[in-house]
Amino acid sequence: MLTTARWLFTVEDFKRLGQHEQAFGDASLSHFAGRCLLDVLEYLRADLGQTEKFQAVRTAHALRLSIQCLNQTDEGGRLSRFSRHIETNYRRLRSNRNREAPFYGEDFWDWAYVLDAFLVVRDAIPSLSQEVEDTLTIERDEFVRAVDAKTGMALSLGRPDEWFGPAVPAAVYRVLDRLALAGERPELRETLREQALRPIDADGTYMGKAVAPGYYHWHYGQVLAMFPNEARALAVTVADLGPLNHLGRADQAYALSRVIQGLSQSNQAPEWNTAVGLLMGIENQSRAFGTGLVGENVKGSVNALEAIWPLVSAEQKAQTVSRMVDSLLILQKRQNMVGVLVALDTEEVAVLDAFRNIGAQTEAGQGEGVTLVEHTAFCAVVAKGKALLDSGDVVRRLINDYHISWLIIAGIAGSLGIRSCRFIPYLSRFCGPKKGDVVLATSVAPYEIRTKVRNETRSVAVPFRDCDWEEIPVHPLLYTLAYREAKASEDIAARFHAGLVATRSGILDNRKAKLRLLARWPAGIAVEEEGYVACLVAQLERVPAVVIRGISDLAQGDKRKQDKASREKEQKEAAQIAAGLAVRTIAALSKEW
Repeated sequence: MLTTARWLFTVEDFKRLGQHEQAFGDASLSHFAGRCLLDVLEYLRADLGQTEKFQAVRTAHALRLSIQCLNQTDEGGRLSRFSRHIETNYRRLRSNRNREAPFYGEDFWDWAYVLDAFLVVRDAIPSLSQEVEDTLTIERDEFVRAVDAKTGMALSLGRPDEWFGPAVPAAVYRVLDRLALAGERPELRETLREQALRPIDADGTYMGKAVAPGYYHWHYGQVLAMFPNEARALAVTVADLGPLNHLGRADQAYALSRVIQGLSQSNQAPEWNTAVGLLMGIENQSRAFGTGLVGENVKGSVNALEAIWPLVSAEQKAQTVSRMVDSLLILQKRQNMVGVLVALDTEEVAVLDAFRNIGAQTEAGQGEGVTLVEHTAFCAVVAKGKALLDSGDVVRRLINDYHISWLIIAGIAGSLGIRSCRFIPYLSRFCGPKKGDVVLATSVAPYEIRTKVRNETRSVAVPFRDCDWEEIPVHPLLYTLAYREAKASEDIAARFHAGLVATRSGILDNRKAKLRLLARWPAGIAVEEEGYVACLVAQLERVPAVVIRGISDLAQGDKRKQDKASREKEQKEAAQIAAGLAVRTIAALSKEW
């Protein structure tokens, strides 16, 4: 329960979705661009390779291109569905700032494109706009100061493995324009332009420093793309693809992408088509999205996407690529199926109503007491299982038959609150959850459960400790999301409690019995009949779980004094508040994938 799975998908997973998805592996330019985009999006989600070399510039490119591409296929608000991962990766990138120049990446080229990514994030993600602008206010000055100091050396840092050459001043020239600094420093801009247009010398040096031969096309392709008229003499060199044959697959992907960018601005159509074919030939469709389909490296997919995207028609972006992104969203939500366990008809009605209130569609599942829920952002299955044994069986069914990845137990409970002074009424006040309040479990614990169940569930294996715990912690992510949603809700925040929830066999409606329970679990705040066994089964199957309960009674004899109508009314209200928080938590959870 303390770990979660990160699902990775391949082209074959998409092909199983439906008729359109059979074309996922097609060799068309639009499908290739779509696969590169999905590789980039899954990289941002899956959080892979964050400590590798080139991580900063790879993440920066992924942020910049995912935003720009999604904005052009965004009829259904697709960008907002990925904003959570964009925010996370931006903040990680920002926090990994180097202690000295270049403050991001390995060289000035990396640094320039990281700042470019910051600009794109600022303009596209409202929740980050001011944060990024504050960062850029500082970074602009640092960047220009460092460029001034190194312009005489063509922005070389003197490192043995730097990608030194004319593409570096070209990148800096570009980002100065993007940072709106070109007008303030025209002389610096002109110096950078001259350096970018300066060819590599015949002896393989550039401004006195050696340039790795394998990177000539990488440099010239970018210069030609940025200065198509002034650098048109480079087109012949860029179109000669022979020198790329000796490069590894990753380096070929980088170079061919830049070649395509440069040749798309010239009249070298045959060579451009050849370069596109070679780049697509480097793709490995058997790899999982997010791990690098092009050149076995996400950076290869990033570079390919940047080169290919402008060549895809607006119609194909809106049709083919947008459908591919939607298919990714469908796979993500299906692989993150949420199970909701309820015990009573009242609880089931409340949960389904809460789903329908946010636009979800419901339909009967296989078997009695099972309902499937389909929302644009998530899939869920609601199942009824009352008391100890039945609830455990139902959770196993949810895991085995519906393959749930998350479990929420939602419904009503009795309060374990007590009066501070029972014998002096005017001094007495009730301490703890009251009727109509909502309780979020921090952990669940058993109390006086039947011998059969107790013997089977006496100890609980905890994934990261070689020991047994009787008290089961709920999943930290689910707890955090539910807590935040409760505190953010005006209806819930004032009557919200978090603490231990005890599971007991049978209904508790007796003050003395409640005090005995509290003697065993002094931190308990609510008592119910299903949570412990349901969480135990989920724990054993490594399915994250959380318990959310609405308080319908005080568990001290008050139910016996009520008529049926008033009791049902209070149960309905308690079920509704728990259901509302459960569904809000699921909606928040969907943003995590």
